[in-house]
Amino acid sequence: MAINFLTDYPKTLTNKAWQKEKSVADKLKSKTKTGLGEDLEAAEKAWNSINFECMIADNAMFAVDKGGKYRGEEEFDFAKGVATAELKNSVAVARKVLMRASGTARDTSMNKDLSKDAIKKAQEISKGLLDLEAKLRDITLDDFDEKKQRFTQLKAMQLKALAKDIVNLEKALIAVAKTPTLEFWNDNVKQKFRSVGNTLGNFNEFKEEWKTWQPWDGFQAERHPLVKASKKKDPAVEEKAIKLILKETIPELAKLKKKVANG
Repeated sequence: MAINFLTDYPKTLTNKAWQKEKSVADKLKSKTKTGLGEDLEAAEKAWNSINFECMIADNAMFAVDKGGKYRGEEEFDFAKGVATAELKNSVAVARKVLMRASGTARDTSMNKDLSKDAIKKAQEISKGLLDLEAKLRDITLDDFDEKKQRFTQLKAMQLKALAKDIVNLEKALIAVAKTPTLEFWNDNVKQKFRSVGNTLGNFNEFKEEWKTWQPWDGFQAERHPLVKASKKKDPAVEEKAIKLILKETIPELAKLKKKVANG
């Protein structure tokens, strides 16, 4: 199963918790020196050495992407590979350490020289450690496969929508060339630029195109140096700025349209 349990090491299974239940006599008598404390320290250390986040599909990408976002099927495969390595290494080691500590706790619980409270606690610890080991044993990475499948389905839908958005933007640019005003741009072009750009940033295959399109957020007309330098609304300035923008963006839109059409 995917990791759906709390990954903090239980305070009830620590050496501190064990020592708390031992009586003064338990701590003084040589017959009650069981080695459980050392094994519990090792169990806690082994558990805390596990990178649980890398084995959770929803969290794995945060190590390499600020938003924790997958942008390609290959990233799911890579992340799952990292998770698999964690299972084979840190998790495998922790399982052995937990089993050893559980066995020591079981043996300790049969030590008749211990106080009743200590025996009861040793039994609790033995069972608790077995439960932890079982959680590690049952970890699967199915959530990576499920998330990848959903990504692929969503990607197909978004690329289909992107093709339509490109056509819509193309039509809007033709129209604004005939009516080159900020008002027309804002009403008919701005959001169409944003629709195209937002999709490109979601996928690795458009990484190079995204470098070009990222600044084109729909606000480039009102942000154009010519428009900003104008102290008052000037239709001639707006027309010149918009035509310069069209000269820059239309060729890039044509290249993008071709790439999307070719799949």
